[in-house]
Amino acid sequence: IPICKSSYYNTVAYSGSGNYANEINPAYSCETPPDKNEVWYTFTVQKSGNLSFLITPSNLAADYDWALFNITNKTCADIYSDDTLEVSCNSSGTTGTTGANGGSLLNRQGPGIGTPYNAVIPVVAGQTFILNIEDWWGGSPDYTLDFGASTASLYDTIPPAFDSLYTFTLACKDSQITFSFAE
Repeated sequence: IPICKSSYYNTVAYSGSGNYANEINPAYSCETPPDKNEVWYTFTVQKSGNLSFLITPSNLAADYDWALFNITNKTCADIYSDDTLEVSCNSSGTTGTTGANGGSLLNRQGPGIGTPYNAVIPVVAGQTFILNIEDWWGGSPDYTLDFGASTASLYDTIPPAFDSLYTFTLACKDSQITFSFAE
């Protein structure tokens, strides 16, 4: 899911490992076992700064885990084999809110250890990231994903501008109109 606003409210109960199982290598990630009731978000940094986010479940007894991967100049397929792509991960086992909000100085917290909060993440314009969120127990679909405390800009705020209009006359006097926008 592409990030195009600073806050998302999710109501979908994702289950299983999705279309492609074993996308995250448990040897390289703090998410163990990975690929469980998960969803993926993607964004390309528009303005450098610190990335901060918070996952707040509606049911504070829910346990969400997450991992953030820098896939700049890489593909999603590289996540499994390249241990350098995971930049922050948290599967502390603590219920309630979690995220990279500066609540600790750590960037990696495995099952049953640490706090639910990681350090903020310095990001540079042009970098592309994938955020994986897992509903550990399953059945807790409602959560808010909030990037509002970030100093980095994660999505393009410039609306597309009208560029050109093309019309075509087709057989049987039907017409087709094609609009072109700047973005």
